[in-house]
Amino acid sequence: MTRRPLELRLTHLSDSTQQSWAVFPEEIPGKKFTDFKLVSQAILDVTDKVCGANKGIVDKPIIL
Repeated sequence: MTRRPLELRLTHLSDSTQQSWAVFPEEIPGKKFTDFKLVSQAILDVTDKVCGANKGIVDKPIIL
């Protein structure tokens, strides 16, 4: 659960041997995540960065 909207932009991989990855182009530019446990933590981190550590809610989406 996040306190910001989450916008998922999916890309079809034509090569089934290619490893899946995730990027946060606006929040963490230049970093490619291949461990999806780290993606979950990154979502929490970028949410706290914008919303604060309390219960604040912001309408600016996280683009993933």
